[in-house]
Amino acid sequence: MSPGRSRLGPALVLGAATIWGSAGLFVRALGAQGLASSQIVYFANGLGFLLLLLGLLAFSPARLKVGRRPLLAMLALGAIGFGFSFSCYAGAITLIGVSLATLLTCTHPIWTTLLAWRFLGEPIRRRRVVAIGLALIGCALVVQIYDPDAFHATLAGSALGLAAGLTYAVYSTLGKHLLQANPPLQVTLYTLAGGALFLLPIQSAPLPTALPSGAWTPLLVFVLGQVLLAPLAFNLGLKRLEAGTASILSTWEVVVAVLIGVLLLRETMEPLQAVGAALVGASIVLVQLPSWRGSGRWYAARLGQSAGREAIDPWS
Repeated sequence: MSPGRSRLGPALVLGAATIWGSAGLFVRALGAQGLASSQIVYFANGLGFLLLLLGLLAFSPARLKVGRRPLLAMLALGAIGFGFSFSCYAGAITLIGVSLATLLTCTHPIWTTLLAWRFLGEPIRRRRVVAIGLALIGCALVVQIYDPDAFHATLAGSALGLAAGLTYAVYSTLGKHLLQANPPLQVTLYTLAGGALFLLPIQSAPLPTALPSGAWTPLLVFVLGQVLLAPLAFNLGLKRLEAGTASILSTWEVVVAVLIGVLLLRETMEPLQAVGAALVGASIVLVQLPSWRGSGRWYAARLGQSAGREAIDPWS
């Protein structure tokens, strides 16, 4: 693998995690307009699907063609990742609070590593195990596991939190499998459709025709960033990385959410939370060391050669 690709994959996943980490800003704004969380995700997935569909019809209609089995797999992937996983996470927040729900969801690198080992043949390296440990400890500190007031655990809430992490892992593993044979734009399009279809039965209206006027601006920004740009960047990065590596990198989302709370919402960050953020950062660096070393060897081999750099198609 060339260094361009080895660096581009992590950058894309971290970019997606950064965008997803800012979701709280838009969810708060839309919630203030009277939208429930299930409405926000449903309308966002539906509008995102329509916008991407129109874009592909105009500029790349060939990418819409997909076989029956891959289509069903993509719809199922969207139902799992954008529908069921979100529903589990939202239910966990209701029963046990944001901190514990986030912590349990952040177990997804463990499940992803195990699933990718079993179904994708990805090796479980010692370096990755250490990186997972650092990420989990870091996330635990970021969500203040040391504060008893932050937790009100119930069996049902804990089960939903773990289910959210497990289904996120299924999403990453199945997504990696689908991306081996299908373009990221195509996978993104039909997973958005799957997420919207999964949430459709619990909606009071199939179209956002009755939204307050003040909800449209944050909803459209949410769609463009959280629903279109972030999943596409994640899928492009996931295609270049092992599923376990991408899962560890995506824990950066938790750190971004806390930093946004501190910098923009005037929330406080305790010293142990800062330590947790540093541990998550360390896990990201650790899991990427092998590819960076490989990049160094590649550049060393290229010294003295006059050939130009390898061209990389960002949509491949």
